[in-house]
Amino acid sequence: MTMFGGVCAIPRVLVLQARRCVATKALRPLDVLYFGTDEFSVPSLEALCSLQQTQPSVVSSVQLVSRSPKWCGRQRSQLRVPPVYAAAERLAMPWRPFECDSGDEMRQQLLPWLQGCSPDHARMLVAVSFGKLIPQEVIGAADYSLNVHPSLLPRYKGSAPIQHTLLNGDAVTGVSIQTLHPEKFDRGEVVARTPEISVESMLSEARTAATHSGGWMTRALIDKLGRQGARLLSDVLVKGTYAQPGALGTTQYESSWARTIKTTDKRVDFAQQTASQVCIRLGALGPVFAFKVVQAGKKRKSTAHLEEKRVLIHEAEETSMAGDVTAAPGTFTLDEEQNVLVVKCAGDTWLAVRSLQFEAFAIETPVQFASRLSKRCGSIQGKNMQFV
Repeated sequence: MTMFGGVCAIPRVLVLQARRCVATKALRPLDVLYFGTDEFSVPSLEALCSLQQTQPSVVSSVQLVSRSPKWCGRQRSQLRVPPVYAAAERLAMPWRPFECDSGDEMRQQLLPWLQGCSPDHARMLVAVSFGKLIPQEVIGAADYSLNVHPSLLPRYKGSAPIQHTLLNGDAVTGVSIQTLHPEKFDRGEVVARTPEISVESMLSEARTAATHSGGWMTRALIDKLGRQGARLLSDVLVKGTYAQPGALGTTQYESSWARTIKTTDKRVDFAQQTASQVCIRLGALGPVFAFKVVQAGKKRKSTAHLEEKRVLIHEAEETSMAGDVTAAPGTFTLDEEQNVLVVKCAGDTWLAVRSLQFEAFAIETPVQFASRLSKRCGSIQGKNMQFV
């Protein structure tokens, strides 16, 4: 080893040996704990199982960790099972998923699994839309950890990046892979990103006759970005990028936060939102709602006391059909021939509602909705054709 100006120069052979050591460690077979729940999680799980079958030197085993099935709906009559359960069954995964809804459950079930892995393998955590913070002890017991996130980080950290991408009218988006932070969501180091992907191109590919229904835009991006994320994850694992911190360098994207969607975000303000904006909100967030004023009382006969009932809009589109141009925003008319409610929106734009739901009643057509207004709203308010 030679000295230059008092600084020790490391021989090139030692640098190459050090790099080989990193590469050797990175390419140890991975025992993967995979944390996932929803549709966005499924393609990455499929990619891991494919690597396990085709490249066992990269992925040796995959164990699913998910959330417990939950009873929901009226009187808790419907069991909601995370979509990854069906995927795991279809993929013939040999072990039952770990069901973890809390940090304590993760510690109790996952630490023994990690401790039982072969010393010849590396222990890897992969989290994709899991929705729970993985405890520091679990992350610390693994050699590596990754998270697949549907945005170009650090843009849109948080739980609703796809929805905010749509609501803000972004032209492009993408998928990032970051390490897991032991204390906070989306604070890890980004190790890979996809190139920018056109939002409009993804939506255009998904457009069908059913694309006026609530949440269709988000579903389309979940499908497209889920597949992009799975390909990126495979690339990161095969190339060993996860073992090369800092390799990605700086980013052009500014940090921002995609907060959790609230119920109030789904409220339509016809006086402030154009028909196009209502359609984007419907496509991004699922069914949106306004209110209809009704007469109070069981028989809706009171004229002195009024109350508001929620009306959900399940399917709608912008239309050139116009009602009374002098009407206030929120005013609606029934087009019986087309079976739509035409609603006045901001900017003299018009919304054609094809499916809606009065509070405490089933989803119905506009003709059905209009025919039942007097009974539900009272004789006076039933004639008041306006949402508020």
